[in-house]
Amino acid sequence: MQIHVARDSSSLGVFSVEEVKSGLQSGRFLMTDLAWREGMSTWVMLAQWSEFAGILPTASTDAAAHSNNLSLTVPWEKSPSLGSYFETIKGALLSPYTTFASGAFGFKQYIAFAYITALLLVPFSIFGQMHTAEINLNIAEFLSSLDSAKFADAIRQLENTTTAPAAAWFGVICYTVFYPFFIALFGVFLWLGLKLFRENVTLEQTVVALMISLSAVNIVSALILLTAPYKIYFLLVALSAIPSIIISCRATAAVLKVSPLKVFGVWFLWGLVSCCCCFGLTLAFGVLAKAIM
Repeated sequence: MQIHVARDSSSLGVFSVEEVKSGLQSGRFLMTDLAWREGMSTWVMLAQWSEFAGILPTASTDAAAHSNNLSLTVPWEKSPSLGSYFETIKGALLSPYTTFASGAFGFKQYIAFAYITALLLVPFSIFGQMHTAEINLNIAEFLSSLDSAKFADAIRQLENTTTAPAAAWFGVICYTVFYPFFIALFGVFLWLGLKLFRENVTLEQTVVALMISLSAVNIVSALILLTAPYKIYFLLVALSAIPSIIISCRATAAVLKVSPLKVFGVWFLWGLVSCCCCFGLTLAFGVLAKAIM
């Protein structure tokens, strides 16, 4: 069976078991290189493959385990803690290809990681809920200053939009509790899209890649909520949109060992599909409403 080997987010090719053994002996491959073959749920370091255990230097079990741990490049996988969480976020922002060069990226291992993100976002979510009505009124005032009749309905809706405290709290709680699984849902769409690009990525690793990349983007973007004046708020949202997309695509691609352009391409295609579906449904409801009236 053929084995895919990658290093530092770049594919080294597809090889047989004997070719990998020969490559390890000659130094062509490293024990820290990631490998995958059909039927596996995620990429695994060559050091963890039973087929290549005989090539490892003779060492005690404890020493081998210590060596494997040192070969990991993801701070969170070395020692899960709040400090390693922020180190991983920093790596996703500044040096994703170095930070995620070697890791197991198992879903269970990153559930706690995702919940840390969710809990850190709770204060910002509450702050945003408290200022939603104020921001809506500011937008309504701005639209009113344009003195255009076509904004009348939008202004009326903004002025009448209020969120009950109970509903706001329920929304925050649901978002926090189900955050990892919301990310998993988006991971399914990304995984399906990458399959269309013929990328050998697993669903589990794709979900983890999104957990990491979206955590990095959300933590940074949450600071925007602290700018209550709506003009500054929307200015920062606009200015941060492109950097956020770049950061997310690079971090996701670094974990999955694929091109960031392919990650962006998948989201762009899903965006087009969503827009077409929304437009089609709106058009269909419009035609149906006219027919009834």
